[in-house]
Amino acid sequence: MKLLICIDDTDSLDKSISTGRIAEIIIDEIEKEHLGKCEAVTRHQLLRHEDIPFTSHNSSMCFRASIDGCNYEKVVKKTIQLLYQYQAAGSDPGLCVVKEEELDNPELLISYGYSAQEKILTKEEAYSLATKLKIHLTEHGGTGLGVIGALAGAGLRLSGEDGEFKGTVKLGKEGTLVSIRDLEEYPFIDEVRMLNGDPMDRGKPVILGAKYKTILRNGKAIFLIDDAPEQGENYYRSCTKKEIRSYGR
Repeated sequence: MKLLICIDDTDSLDKSISTGRIAEIIIDEIEKEHLGKCEAVTRHQLLRHEDIPFTSHNSSMCFRASIDGCNYEKVVKKTIQLLYQYQAAGSDPGLCVVKEEELDNPELLISYGYSAQEKILTKEEAYSLATKLKIHLTEHGGTGLGVIGALAGAGLRLSGEDGEFKGTVKLGKEGTLVSIRDLEEYPFIDEVRMLNGDPMDRGKPVILGAKYKTILRNGKAIFLIDDAPEQGENYYRSCTKKEIRSYGR
């Protein structure tokens, strides 16, 4: 059984522990207790608006887990336990768990995810869709408004065309030169793409910046590069976080 597990609104401004870190703790516990194997966490940016209460960026965190069906209830129970254990005081956590193989209309969930990036949604809408699609959606403190982002994040992860993988790829220090082939052989990179969509000159080395990430597109972990005119025509560079977050789907 494949699950999408998404959490939202578990942290606070002091960032004692982030929502992304809680998602990683949940992954660690699922695997430590041999309940299943999990993929990396993705961050999904939702609408930022003055009428939407959120801690800092209004983003949700999602990951995919492959489990035996008999472990489903144990996984949900463990996830809820960890949410209560690690959530920040005053947060409004929401949890969404999707059984992918049992999802009759995945496009409805994906559409909801994209809608959460464009307009203000309500808890009632979230629960209505979750009931219709038979998705586990629960709130675990505060106002429970995190259910909106949790459901949306699951839809965005399901699309395979949104979000960035949490953390940075560990390839080398700033200024390190790597080949495109080396990038493609790295375990957590599925594909290298130019930021502007142009074909790559595979003979050019890539200069690593201070921080670099992979994004989720076409169901793959994509590493973005761009021209490095300040270094001359013979080099590419890794893209910045700002460039990565402005990259379209």
